[in-house]
Amino acid sequence: MRSYFFACFGLTIALIGAGAFAADAGTIHVAAGESIQKAIDVAPAGAVIALAPGIYDERIIIHKPLTLEGAGYEKTTIRPSGQAKFTQAQKDAFFDQLEKTADPRRRMMLAEQIANASAAPTILVESTKDVVIQHLAIGGVRTPYSEMLGENAMVSFEGSAAKMSDCTVVGPGENGIRVINGSDVDISRSLIAAMWNEGVSVYNEDRAASASKVHLSDCDIRNCYSRCVTIGCEGSVIERCRISGSAWHGIRYDYCSPKIIDNLIFANARCGIYASGKTAATVSGNVFWKNEMDGMSCWFQNAD
Repeated sequence: MRSYFFACFGLTIALIGAGAFAADAGTIHVAAGESIQKAIDVAPAGAVIALAPGIYDERIIIHKPLTLEGAGYEKTTIRPSGQAKFTQAQKDAFFDQLEKTADPRRRMMLAEQIANASAAPTILVESTKDVVIQHLAIGGVRTPYSEMLGENAMVSFEGSAAKMSDCTVVGPGENGIRVINGSDVDISRSLIAAMWNEGVSVYNEDRAASASKVHLSDCDIRNCYSRCVTIGCEGSVIERCRISGSAWHGIRYDYCSPKIIDNLIFANARCGIYASGKTAATVSGNVFWKNEMDGMSCWFQNAD
């Protein structure tokens, strides 16, 4: 009882110091117009950040264990209205590289990289665990360069363990959800749609990191131009999802062996599943319908 009292007392002091938010029993309430990021920064580990109905115009970084909870994806939206700004160091590095190359193709690639880098994630979960994101709509921002296929995502999990449920992640945007650098993320009962590049992508930028993995269940992933789901690491599971409307492939995986079970994979312009490299995936109980090239296309050393 004493430890509980002091824990609650500590939370109250932190909130009074911030001077902005209402709180009760470990829950911080944020009203539309207030800053989610400020609430995250003052919250103790394990707190619930409860967002009232409304539109929140900001990008946020979650760097501690907590729950971010909306009033429902039809009521609570996080959607930034402007692009992220570059630091002076980033600008200097870009112009330094530009000056060192006369190759027009290399200069164009650098220009595309700096253009794409302007779209920071709406939600970044970084180097933490026990994060829960639920009952939210998450949006992005259209830029003149949104047709360039880069690595930016609306929601990015980097070196983190998290659960996400009952959310919508809907474009315009390059990518919907990115799971990288040893992240382990469970995504359920969510809609990911309308991306220029990929809906959900799983890979490692850091070669020293453990395998990134995602568990997708009961989700609708659709109308993502390049692929609805791309997997490049071991350990992922996709089950009971509807995957449709890609201009290329519904699911692509390379040199890994995910479990793809009991999904409806349909109306993709190329393959329902494109599998490449040395793989031994479990593909069972799926319905493939009206994919324009193949239900499943296997290349090279497949043993699926």
